[in-house]
Amino acid sequence: MIHVIASDLDHTLLRENHALSKETAKVLSHLHDQGLKVILASGRPVPGLTDLNAQLGLMQPEDYSIYLNGALVLNNRTGYEIYSRTLTAETLEAVGQFAQQEAIPVEYISADTVYSTTDFGRSSYSTFAPKGMKFSYVKQAEFFPRKPIYKIGFANEPLRIDALQATIKMLNVSVTRSRREFLELMPLGVNKAVGLEKVVHQLGYNAQQVMAFGDEENDLEMLRYAGVSIAVANAQTKVKAVARYITDTNEVDGVAQFLKSWFSTSS
Repeated sequence: MIHVIASDLDHTLLRENHALSKETAKVLSHLHDQGLKVILASGRPVPGLTDLNAQLGLMQPEDYSIYLNGALVLNNRTGYEIYSRTLTAETLEAVGQFAQQEAIPVEYISADTVYSTTDFGRSSYSTFAPKGMKFSYVKQAEFFPRKPIYKIGFANEPLRIDALQATIKMLNVSVTRSRREFLELMPLGVNKAVGLEKVVHQLGYNAQQVMAFGDEENDLEMLRYAGVSIAVANAQTKVKAVARYITDTNEVDGVAQFLKSWFSTSS
């Protein structure tokens, strides 16, 4: 029996305008009211989930969210941290050197702030970053993090990201993508499944009692972990290949459609 529903946000749960449809919100809120745990699992930092958790009413004592591709897991109500992994100073320095060699801006992402380098101009990250994120623009030589850094990002055109992804694997990090134009680096071994497993254990459940939805590379491990895995129709081919089921696209509320069918709920 499924007790936990975990879902990616962008291009999965949310429509392309970055909004949660009324139908999807209604279905998720109903299931949450029935006692199921609904967990937002995203590459986003903390501000990117705040409004969505409030909109869905995910503020009960045992409600949790997975941030930054699993590098940070917090209780929605209290902010209590049940898991976190940060990038080391050595890794930050190595990535900074890599960015200089590649002549590309880099984003150092804390729980609530993006430190974005401007040595080679500003990246496109601010155009699709979650609402509420604070940006601090700095030169690489002036970057001295005052907050823990959970994730590093490179925003560029997809072909450039392809080349970077092939090269940067030599670094001691986990590398993934949440969209074709954004490459993400986390501490080695960190992914959404790691964060989700922490929550599931905290709640007293197991992987077979988990249902998960996704669309991109950074959802692969989470889909492999879940007992029931679903890709939206607009997902990357490799994501569809590991999912047990395929639902409709995010633009027509594919997640809500699947949930209504599985749990026999009505809209």
